[in-house]
Amino acid sequence: MELKIAALADSANLSEDGKLNMLGVFDRVVCRNFPTVLPDMVVVVRLVLEYTDGMKRHQLTVRLLDEDGNLIAQFEDEFDIAKLEPGDSSSLSQLMILRQIQVQASQNLRFEILLDGQRSTVLDLLIIDGRPSRDDTDQLQG
Repeated sequence: MELKIAALADSANLSEDGKLNMLGVFDRVVCRNFPTVLPDMVVVVRLVLEYTDGMKRHQLTVRLLDEDGNLIAQFEDEFDIAKLEPGDSSSLSQLMILRQIQVQASQNLRFEILLDGQRSTVLDLLIIDGRPSRDDTDQLQG
């Protein structure tokens, strides 16, 4: 099993013929108030499965961690793969919709993606403080 795509997006879906569509891929969010609730987002994962992956149950885990490594949330999905013939491969897309994730301050969040319990990749999400600084406010009033 090989991870081909891992991304954060505003929206994603699968067409009837299996095409993966992603809209608004991002790695940072600017917030004007803290604490705040992040906009809805989708963790998009696309896997390529080989012969040895067939006839097995697999697990996809996404862990959301703060910059100190503390677990904020964890999402899991299990899926069964049909038999694959030697030399054949198959692709599988998984979409995990995240809602109502609250953050207290600007920071770097990390999404760890694990396949069958093994870390496959990490997606960083930078939460930026977009509030005007005092200097910006003074210049506007000056």
